[in-house]
Amino acid sequence: MDGGGALLNQGIHTVDLLQYLMGSVTSVHAHTRTIGHEHIDVEDIATAVLTYADGGIGTLFATTCAYPGLQTRIEIFGQQGSVILENNELVYVATRDGESDWSHLTEQRVVNWNKKTANPEDAIGTAHRLQLQDLIDAIDQDREPIVNGEEGAKPLQIILSAYASASKGLPIYL
Repeated sequence: MDGGGALLNQGIHTVDLLQYLMGSVTSVHAHTRTIGHEHIDVEDIATAVLTYADGGIGTLFATTCAYPGLQTRIEIFGQQGSVILENNELVYVATRDGESDWSHLTEQRVVNWNKKTANPEDAIGTAHRLQLQDLIDAIDQDREPIVNGEEGAKPLQIILSAYASASKGLPIYL
C-alpha cells in the first residue's frame, strides 16, 4: 500500500548512497521475489549485479524479510583500500599505504539519515526534514537544492532497471 517493495520503499536510500559513492551504473541484472510476506504485490527480497561506468562490479541485496531487521551496510573494496559503512556510519577503513588515522572521519557520521526519535512530530525523520527545509530554502533563495531532480532520478533509474531486469530475466543497460 505504500507503492514499493524492498528496493523502492526501503532500498532506494542505500542505492542512492551507493551510486553517489561509486559513480554511474551502466547495467543492472536483478532477481526479485515475494517470499516472506503474504498478500503483497511487491518484492520483499531483491538481488542485483551492478556494472559501473569505470568497469567496477557491485552487488546489491535488499529485503524486508530479515528479522529483526538488520542494519544497512555498504562495503567497498578496491586495489588501494576498503571501507565499510553500517547504518551510514563509517566503521572500517584500510588502505594499501597503511593510513591509520581516520579519527576525523569516524568521529562524524558520514550521512546521518537514520536518527530515531520518540517525538511523534518527527515521524518524517531528520533526513526528510532537512531535505524538505533545503527545498524550501532553495525556493526562497532562488537557488538549486542540494539534491536536485537529476540526482534524485539516478537511484530511481537503477531500481526501475532492476525491476525491468527481474521481469525479463536479462540485464538492462542504462
